[in-house]
Amino acid sequence: MEQIIANDGAEEATTNTIMFPSLESIILESCSNLRSFYLGHDTVEYPCLTELTVEDCPKMVAFATSSPRAQNIKTNGIAPFFSDKVVFPNLTKLVIVGSGYWTTIWDNKLTFSSFSELTFLRVKNCESLLNIFPFHMMKRLDKLEYLEIVKCESLVEVIGLDYGLNSTESTTMFIFPKIRDLLLHWLPKLKNFYSRLHTTSWPSLKQLQVIGCDNVEILAREYLSFSETLGESQLEIISFQQPLFWVTEDTFPNLEKLFLEANDIMTEIWHGQLPTQHFCKLTYLSLQRIPNRLVTILNSFIQSLPNLETLKVEEAPLNEIFQCEGLGGEEEHPGALVRLTELFLIELPELTHLWKEEYQVGEVFSNLETLKVWKCDKLKTLVPSSVYFKHLTNLQVSNCHGLKNLLTLPTAKSLVVLTEMSITDCQMIEEIIARGSDDVMDGIVFSQLKSLELRCLPSLSSFCSGNCAFGFPSLEELIMGQCPKMEIFTTGELSTPMLQGIQSTEGEYVGHWEGNLNAIVQQLFTEKQDLHQTFMQTYQQVFPSLEDLERSSINIQRIWHKKFLATASCAQYLTCLTIEGCHNLNCLFSSSMMESFAQLKILNIENCENVEKVILIEGLAKEELMSQKLFGKLEFLLLKYLPKLTRFCHGSYLDFPSLRTVRIESCLTLDTFVSDAEGNNSEIASPTLFNEKVAFPCLKELSIIGVGNWRKIWHNEATNSGGFILQITKSSIGV
Repeated sequence: MEQIIANDGAEEATTNTIMFPSLESIILESCSNLRSFYLGHDTVEYPCLTELTVEDCPKMVAFATSSPRAQNIKTNGIAPFFSDKVVFPNLTKLVIVGSGYWTTIWDNKLTFSSFSELTFLRVKNCESLLNIFPFHMMKRLDKLEYLEIVKCESLVEVIGLDYGLNSTESTTMFIFPKIRDLLLHWLPKLKNFYSRLHTTSWPSLKQLQVIGCDNVEILAREYLSFSETLGESQLEIISFQQPLFWVTEDTFPNLEKLFLEANDIMTEIWHGQLPTQHFCKLTYLSLQRIPNRLVTILNSFIQSLPNLETLKVEEAPLNEIFQCEGLGGEEEHPGALVRLTELFLIELPELTHLWKEEYQVGEVFSNLETLKVWKCDKLKTLVPSSVYFKHLTNLQVSNCHGLKNLLTLPTAKSLVVLTEMSITDCQMIEEIIARGSDDVMDGIVFSQLKSLELRCLPSLSSFCSGNCAFGFPSLEELIMGQCPKMEIFTTGELSTPMLQGIQSTEGEYVGHWEGNLNAIVQQLFTEKQDLHQTFMQTYQQVFPSLEDLERSSINIQRIWHKKFLATASCAQYLTCLTIEGCHNLNCLFSSSMMESFAQLKILNIENCENVEKVILIEGLAKEELMSQKLFGKLEFLLLKYLPKLTRFCHGSYLDFPSLRTVRIESCLTLDTFVSDAEGNNSEIASPTLFNEKVAFPCLKELSIIGVGNWRKIWHNEATNSGGFILQITKSSIGV
């Protein structure tokens, strides 16, 4: 179907008008051959139409065309989507998704009333579109409330030039009186809103999103009147570095939410010092995938927002969030961040601290209610001891492997309204509350805490090791799991009157509850210690056909008993092996037992803090071992959160003939996968992850998250095959 309606009458232009008096909504979706809605020479009016959606109609060149010849894609590419032959006096919602042929949406000669009631506009995946609005359309947009422009690869500006405008005329001002939401997503060629010197006014704008606009260097720049631009002509203005928005103090008077993400060449959010009257009502700021060049000015921008309530920073190369000279005081930014209620810090691999310990920040964070920190591997201190969280209700920390403790006693004592605390997947945390001097050990009461989760904390020995009394009068839920070193909850007095037991991560109660939290923690620890000895000694008799083995969070020093090496047959059918949270293990296999694992297809090793290598060479000569095809059927290998892993195996050559997927995550000391290097030789001095000593002829997927000490992935003479998926994050390497 190429048209919805076709007029078979005269082919000459007419003054006739065809009307659809009752039609209220048109939705055209996934019409692969549709070229137009209407074919004919008449003017078509839709007096009651309020909603029009055109989505995934790749051959549609216009809403209405006059003849089949006009529908030729190659000749009609410069024609607008809406000609002067269509009239939409009451259209309020317009959605256009997926067209690659026309460069403009509206004709320059629309009827007076057409599109003047538009309140919602979404334009997405229109590959050839150069701008959204022609200059003459601006007076029709007084009622527009929502504007979303997404993935229009050729778009260079939002408002097209008026070529009849004299270049020396006064600056143009555009007013969008009712727009509340402006979303600009993945527009790689967008440079500015309008390419001549201008100002914009958005008196109702609440939310601004600028995401993936790789050609935008400056978000906003304060407007200078034409006479103050050193006599430059409009054409000269175009040549210098322009912002996305020229602004005055009236440009964003009510903006509340600002989202900036993946704008790769952006060097400034605001050009120059931000006047206090600009962004004065901004309460929510989200910064994601911020480029390096923006980092140096980021702190001053954040701290210049007096009413900021929510701050989210994700995937940014920051080593600190706040530079605290004058923060919260009477200097450059008085009262900065005192209104902040929510702080989210996500995947900041270089973050070592929120701010330097020596700075006194006064009332900063005094109103913080939610703090969530996730995947900040280098973070050493959550907050300095001088910080008090009088209003904090929700604290969540996860995957922060540099932390050894979470809070100091003075900070913990301020958590009088904390209701939920979750600490998970932090390898180095030894205690939640850091032990302090005895003179401050006068007791801490978490009066409102109802839920506490401690999970996947391999180094955690106690909640607090100091001689301090703790009270949890409201604690109803305690979730604990994979904390193998936790022998006691606290060494001081402990009160948990509402608690009914410890729950596992699956929600089931564990141990025997008698009303004493310390007692049940000790009981669970003792039960785990009973598994300290090897568990594989008798598996040959008990599980002769074992295929899948998983061990998690036990303190074993070795998996396989020595006698097992020579006699084992239970491993001959093993196809899947998962080892997780076994922190006393130094290695998994010895060279003399490798023949027993000929059927192994899946090997997962996770969160084992002392594993240094997977295979230990002993007895058998390296050359003899490496002449064998070890793990001949292994297809999937996962190495995750192994902080001491330096190599998979010490040897001269290793072949994985069937391996298809390799995933390496947070193995920060991994030098090279296979090496026979000793001491300080060239392999150690300039390590390569996969050198000529390892072969993956069938590898299809390689994922690396977190980086070790190596500087290259492949050696120049590596024997890997080509043609596989490669994912690398958080890396600074040469490929």
